[in-house]
Amino acid sequence: MATDLPLLHPRSFADPRVRAVFSTREGGVSLPPFDGLNLSAREDDRGAVAENLLRFCRAAGFRRCPPAVQRQVHGDRIAWVGGDDGPDAGSLREQDGDGLITRQPGQAVAVQVADCVPVLLWDPEGEVVAAVHAGWRGTALAIVRRAVESMQRRAGTEPGQVRAALGPAIGGCCYRVGPEVIEALEAVAPRDVVVADPDEGRVDLRAVNRWLLREAGLPADAIEDVGGCTCCESDLFSYRRDGPRTGRLMGAIELR
Repeated sequence: MATDLPLLHPRSFADPRVRAVFSTREGGVSLPPFDGLNLSAREDDRGAVAENLLRFCRAAGFRRCPPAVQRQVHGDRIAWVGGDDGPDAGSLREQDGDGLITRQPGQAVAVQVADCVPVLLWDPEGEVVAAVHAGWRGTALAIVRRAVESMQRRAGTEPGQVRAALGPAIGGCCYRVGPEVIEALEAVAPRDVVVADPDEGRVDLRAVNRWLLREAGLPADAIEDVGGCTCCESDLFSYRRDGPRTGRLMGAIELR
């Protein structure tokens, strides 16, 4: 079985204590319109997705497959996973939420995206990791800041020691939105951060999430962009480009 998938690895997470990866659509077995490494069983053949997940987990070096995921709803609900902190991974698939945090070694947590921003967080001192799904609604609810605050409350995390990686997402080059979206995002970040091009109504979700992470206390050099624009690049899935019948990328992280 092939395990040499072209995964994206945050440089700042290159440490034997953690595994952190973002997928592309390359190297999977799903057929069109989900062709490639689709990691969501929504509408796709479940056997193909199971094979894709197994390939993904093996290539990433995760101990368990599949990673813990939630039923994402574009909100700001965050759950803790495993051990004394929360439910096991299997029960989360039927729970609504857009962020997962764990202190349990060997339990990967993940989010699925096809334009939204996948954010991975790691506190190397407190030994806690998180995966966050930040679409425009979650971003407007400051979900990444809420995740850092939850790590701080429950694990004693110092925000200044957290590392963050933002994976492939729709860029400010392509993300045209209405004034109501811009207004919602301007409630959590300055206009010059939100708006990539005011004449065309384009916004930069990754820039807003970087702002929110800085507001949460992370240093600028601890926040890394990984990958490019999902809408521009054909080796990535994009809802905006391809419509609702498209696959899903995954950002996942595991403590070793």
